[in-house]
Amino acid sequence: MKYTLKTALLLVGIAMLSSCVKRDTSDFFSQVTLQLVPPEEVQQTLRVQAPVTLRNINTGQRTYTSDFDNEGVLRISLMKGVYELTLETGCKLKYRTGDETFTRDIVLERDTKLVLMASEEAVPVKVIFSE
Repeated sequence: MKYTLKTALLLVGIAMLSSCVKRDTSDFFSQVTLQLVPPEEVQQTLRVQAPVTLRNINTGQRTYTSDFDNEGVLRISLMKGVYELTLETGCKLKYRTGDETFTRDIVLERDTKLVLMASEEAVPVKVIFSE
């Protein structure tokens, strides 16, 4: 009887302690800010239409978004890791130079890999006009 009571109290104590453990998944994610960096001739970005694919190189998981604001900034939460960034075909940048407004196709200046290890990351994304 003595051992049964001790065993029961021990099991209840373990159950109570294990229920106190909180899983914090925020350590697995990075708040990413992508900033499009247009060519030097662009004085003011007016609108960005750029569907983006972010592929996690380790898992192969793809994230699609086009939520750039009018200044070319995109904010997204991604699992930490290494990502390949691609712009889909037909990306456009509407911009102002002097008194004139233009809309042109854009592409990435070079292949872009993102290494996301911190809880917050700011990543400049250099784009050029396509021919």
